[in-house]
Amino acid sequence: MKLTVSARKRQHHLKRVLVGIMIFLLTFSILSMIASAVIFRTFFGRSETVPETLELHISDVDSKQYPFREIQFPSGENLLHGYLCGTDNQNGLIILISGAGGGAESHLAEMMYFVDHGWAVLAYDGTGVRSSEGAGTRGLSQAKCDALAAIAFASEAPETAGLPIVLYGHSIGGYAAATALDSSEISGAVSIAAFNSPVETMYYFAKQHVGVLADAGYPFLCLQNYLIFGKDADTSALDTINSVDKPVMIVYGTNDTVIPEELSIYSHREQITNPEAVFLSVTEDGRSSHSTAWLTADAAQYAKLCRTRLEALQEEYNGEIPPQELQTFFDSVNYTRLYELDEQFMAQVLDFCSAAVARAG
Repeated sequence: MKLTVSARKRQHHLKRVLVGIMIFLLTFSILSMIASAVIFRTFFGRSETVPETLELHISDVDSKQYPFREIQFPSGENLLHGYLCGTDNQNGLIILISGAGGGAESHLAEMMYFVDHGWAVLAYDGTGVRSSEGAGTRGLSQAKCDALAAIAFASEAPETAGLPIVLYGHSIGGYAAATALDSSEISGAVSIAAFNSPVETMYYFAKQHVGVLADAGYPFLCLQNYLIFGKDADTSALDTINSVDKPVMIVYGTNDTVIPEELSIYSHREQITNPEAVFLSVTEDGRSSHSTAWLTADAAQYAKLCRTRLEALQEEYNGEIPPQELQTFFDSVNYTRLYELDEQFMAQVLDFCSAAVARAG
């Protein structure tokens, strides 16, 4: 039966609509992939050392009391830079994994504490961070890749080969510590203020910034992660922890505003079936924020005061503090007070590490 003129027009109109939809979807997909790539390059670019920080440096450490050597090891196509310290100690090796933007010098107070208590320590700058190679940090999943590279290096380095290894990580480093727990060389892991899933975390913050657009871009976020990291694109800390029966210590501060509790590994504690998992909720005022669990309450409050003073200087000089003024400020800081460790917390960590090594045999 021949189509009427009206039917042919409707059919032609339907084809045009379908072609238009297909063109729109194709264009949207291409633009979304480009946008995802741009976002990754923007948010995961290089993280250089910032001169105007309150961080200790390895040059401030007594090299006679804490002898260290600089190290390099590959992670993918890049060489990572770091330090080995206390390698005459035989309790085991603790690998320090810093949070985003931090590096080998970010946890020097803990490094010295661990060395004082008989442990060797390895700390490093991640991919695209500070002294390490890399055009950028690539993504949240890179932290796990770098941790695995550090473990491989430590397992073969003459000073540390054969030593039992415990991971100690903060924030993104805490995620890396938890997701590297299934490595055969690892005896246990301490994970502080860590998120559970890279994609879930990225989606959450995208939702905060762009609302419903994050929903439309979610498939491309997942795809971009997969294109960069393959099978490691979205390793769940929960799944890794439950896949082994190794000791893991999950620490979370109740006033953490950087990693909301719903994103944290700690929020999944009821789902964790690993019998060797222990949980610590830090509730003390001053110590319960994102980066203060290991500090005394006084140190945390003093750090806040120092940051406020530094911010006031930056505002006074429009972000360009004269070198002499900056040096005067840093000379006025009491670094012993600034990095005073909470003895009870650190003792808990050491007890956990010793028990993990003893359990591994």
